[in-house]
Amino acid sequence: MVQCDPGSGSQMVDIDCGVHLMCEDATVERGQYGTSIKAKFSVLAATDPAQVGKTITEFFQCEGEKVVNKLYNLAEAMGVITPEQRKAAVDQGVGMDIDETLFKGQQLCAQIKMETKMRKNIVSGENEPDPEKPGPYPRLGFRTFSVHDKKAQNIPKDQQFFGMVTGPSAPPQQQPPQQQPRHSPAAPGFNEW
Repeated sequence: MVQCDPGSGSQMVDIDCGVHLMCEDATVERGQYGTSIKAKFSVLAATDPAQVGKTITEFFQCEGEKVVNKLYNLAEAMGVITPEQRKAAVDQGVGMDIDETLFKGQQLCAQIKMETKMRKNIVSGENEPDPEKPGPYPRLGFRTFSVHDKKAQNIPKDQQFFGMVTGPSAPPQQQPPQQQPRHSPAAPGFNEW
């Protein structure tokens, strides 16, 4: 028998599926592939109900003309940036400042695909399956979108959390009529002791 360290209690998504996610945490990481935002998501609802409650963690690179678009897709899906801001940055040929602290608590939908972990062969320079940890691993890639996007139409939503969605990607919500107070502050007997 062996004594094991405590685990995290979370399980990784383990099948291709459509998911309603909430960002649990996002941090800036610097490593061999440059600067990235590491984001951890909880599955609130999924096309495969067995995935609800599981997690997925992914790195979104901040550098590189093509790969940075995954981060922009994610930020737009969560309402952290708008399509208009993104287009203006492209038109001006400039990068965008993304505040990863705004990710926590934001919701989005995505299509998760199980993919083989790849690495760059140092001799050939080509990408190849990582022989040490081939996977497959759950990946979001470019497949992130707003909970209100047409692509999210067939993905189940956790109604308790879905009702809390705010921001530019949320349709306007009608406010319930305000009730008039029974006593106005100037009315006799109000707060009299």
